[in-house]
Amino acid sequence: MLFPDFSGGMYLHIPFCKQACHYCNFHFSTSLHYKDDLVDALCREISIKGRQFNAPKLKTIYLGGGTPSLLSAVDLQNIFNSIKTNFQVNAEAEITLEANPDDINTDWLDMLQATPINRLSIGLQSFYNEHLTWMNRAHNEAEALQAIELSQERGYHNLNVDLIFGFDSLSLTQLETELKIIVAKKIPHISTYNLTVEEQTMLHKKIKRGEIQTPTEQTGVTHFLFIHEFLTQHGYAHYEISNYALPGFESQHNTAYWHGKPYLGIGPSAHSYFAETRSWNVSNNQQYIRALKEGKIPQESESLDDRTRYNELVMTSLRTQAGLSTAEIELFGEDIYRHFITKTLLLIKDGKIIQTDDRFILSLEGMILSDHIFVELFY
Repeated sequence: MLFPDFSGGMYLHIPFCKQACHYCNFHFSTSLHYKDDLVDALCREISIKGRQFNAPKLKTIYLGGGTPSLLSAVDLQNIFNSIKTNFQVNAEAEITLEANPDDINTDWLDMLQATPINRLSIGLQSFYNEHLTWMNRAHNEAEALQAIELSQERGYHNLNVDLIFGFDSLSLTQLETELKIIVAKKIPHISTYNLTVEEQTMLHKKIKRGEIQTPTEQTGVTHFLFIHEFLTQHGYAHYEISNYALPGFESQHNTAYWHGKPYLGIGPSAHSYFAETRSWNVSNNQQYIRALKEGKIPQESESLDDRTRYNELVMTSLRTQAGLSTAEIELFGEDIYRHFITKTLLLIKDGKIIQTDDRFILSLEGMILSDHIFVELFY
């Protein structure tokens, strides 16, 4: 079946890690035994999806995981050859690869320069060894600093770093030190994540066994406000609840996702969204590999009705500094529009939403209570 033209982003899920971080519930494997088979399957899926469209174009490419920095030069060459063969890639496309600090060295960076990757997202999470050990990260604070410096030396100035906050052993003094390092290094994009306890993770198990305490909500709020104040004072735009950027360095890939633009997911557990349909691949490496060897994509899909698309638009667009417009809501019909306006006026009165002309944006207090607000606005 040939679909209409596609123009959007591509996300590739690389489901391998050296070890399991205690807080992570993403799909991954710590065994690299089938890495070559899986990369081959990724290339097969890229080819199949490329043939589904008349003229598929990619504006962004994002390699996430898992740990994409575990891929070899041959792996990356095969993946990008498949993309080039089956898709038109915009000349100015943002092409991001997530990397762990312990994988970043001069040889790896030299290898990377032979690829079209032009943006790195470095999973620092912390600059303190005691916190990195508690999270079960594979790197130390020295490797975190070195990863930033080596990347910049090799010309990768479009950098993101991840930082985790919201756990009680992280003091405000430590958090301030981490932010000062990031600002001093002139990192243009920062993703900050409030630690959440996900089921089936080691963190969840340790809490259930009473080995550690559940992070307090107030700690997360205090850290969130501190980060906002510090980074905005240093010229960073708080353009999405968890993301800050210097002018011109906002994530193009994620911004498109937050505003409901189409994207293709490649790899086990990856999701796609196109033409009011969402699909997702099986979260099992072996099943994924076997199916692609037979020329099949192991996925399920669903058509999204107006109510679902409205709810998802509220949940994603209101996360951003751009917010939502009345014109976007009007597209869903009078009943949904009336519901949104009625609920929103109450939230404006409570100071949780700000209205500017025809746009609705979360206030700082609204960002803190965003999950509750989304539920309030759902239809």
